[in-house]
Amino acid sequence: MDSKSLQLRELAIENALLQRRNARLQETNVGLNRRIEELEGMLRLSNEVGDSRVRVARQARDIWIQERDDRIAELELENEKLTSRLGLNSAQMWTSTGGGMGDLIIEEQDFEGKFIRIYNKGDEPFSVGNWVVRSTAGGLETKVKFKPGSEIAPGVHLTIWSSNANIEYEPSENFVFKYKIWPHDRCIRTELLNSAGEVFAWRECVFNQNLNAVKEELKEEEKQ
Repeated sequence: MDSKSLQLRELAIENALLQRRNARLQETNVGLNRRIEELEGMLRLSNEVGDSRVRVARQARDIWIQERDDRIAELELENEKLTSRLGLNSAQMWTSTGGGMGDLIIEEQDFEGKFIRIYNKGDEPFSVGNWVVRSTAGGLETKVKFKPGSEIAPGVHLTIWSSNANIEYEPSENFVFKYKIWPHDRCIRTELLNSAGEVFAWRECVFNQNLNAVKEELKEEEKQ
């Protein structure tokens, strides 16, 4: 087997290992998010318990959030390394489709979970009070809810950033919800739900590169 075949085989093995690591990290993140929600529930009961218990719960919550963010950063670093080794352009590896029922659309969702962008393509302000943006990927789900009375002005591209993106909140263009991080994986689906819970707009991104293409190339090399 020549050097090219060996390199392809090594990349195939690395890809398979990365997918397994990705699955384990996603499972861990599900558990961490569940624990964070439990701790936040304890904090909401602060009026019924002593200050010391509230302080301990808040510290524990912050530790769990930091651990979750560290694991997500680890996964992102491994993905970047693999993409670099494969010599692929990430923009060419994704297919994005979307749809909706009106002037409000999900214009873009970042493949790395940094942001989701909503666009009001109409000529009038669009009321989104009590509407929900829900994004799912790799078994994880993150939801954010607009406050009652919220509106998106005509022509505005509203970006909702993950809390770890280090972006400052700007009421008209950039939203940041505390402790909310958009999930990302090989398939990402984001939905905009109206106040009745109905899907008003959606977008789905799918990662096209897979191990099958590498395996097929290996087979061809072995035949030669």
